[in-house]
Amino acid sequence: MKQIRLYLPLILATLLALSYQQTSYADLTASQVVSQFNSLNGGVGFRFNALTTPTGQYRGTYSGESRLQAISGTDIPDLSAYTSQTSDSSLGYFQSFCVEPEEQITPGYTVNNAGTLNFANGKTITSYTGQALNLGVAYLYKEFANGTLTGYNYTYGAGRANSAVLLQDAIYFLLGKTADMINASTNWTTNVFLQNLLLKDSVQANWLAVYNPDGTYAIMGDNKVFVMSVVEEKQNPLSREMVQTRQDQLYVTKTGSSTVPEPATIAIWMLGSLGFIGSACRQRFARKKNA
Repeated sequence: MKQIRLYLPLILATLLALSYQQTSYADLTASQVVSQFNSLNGGVGFRFNALTTPTGQYRGTYSGESRLQAISGTDIPDLSAYTSQTSDSSLGYFQSFCVEPEEQITPGYTVNNAGTLNFANGKTITSYTGQALNLGVAYLYKEFANGTLTGYNYTYGAGRANSAVLLQDAIYFLLGKTADMINASTNWTTNVFLQNLLLKDSVQANWLAVYNPDGTYAIMGDNKVFVMSVVEEKQNPLSREMVQTRQDQLYVTKTGSSTVPEPATIAIWMLGSLGFIGSACRQRFARKKNA
């Protein structure tokens, strides 16, 4: 009984540390992310407008980086995977790229956009063609959103505009939509982002493999990438008639909690426990000595 009391502080501290590590890490499945996202704003998903400000959008005729900003007073999705370079939660926006050149968001004439996440058979898909994303697209967008995409100029200006077109071309190339690229000569050796993919893994087929947001990919960390299918309601500037189109934009979220204790935190628990043990041992030794 005395021995149990002696080691009780260590046992409790260890259990507490392990319990904290296990329960504070919330790993959502792709279907759970989709459910939470699509339940926003009464079940219509993310309601936003596309901005036309110089710092909000860099795109070619049918491609590039767009800023999607929440309509005032509406719910916004989790933006923990983005940085200040690619989002602002206080303003409710994030930067995105399209995966569907057949349609495009039209800034200035947009009345209402409602975006929901696509998810079928464990894969993100585009609504227009039913085509699955591949790992290359998922990784490039994740890196862009995290603010860590090598070769991307995040400083607003001509440099960022150029980077946006290059990244959009890389996305279209990976999806096989080469006819829609701004630079028709884009390939594995001419595009900086495609080149960097091969520096990480020289096997092109690996980057073209279908991406599953529930899959295990070391390079994706706890990020999951999805296609946001947008139903866009626009007003024709000439006829003033309302029309609806569809467009697909990329979205990424982190499914892991940032409250997971670091090794140093657990070390502190262990050191504290050893301190308790040391104190208990000294008391026990002192009692034996005085006996």
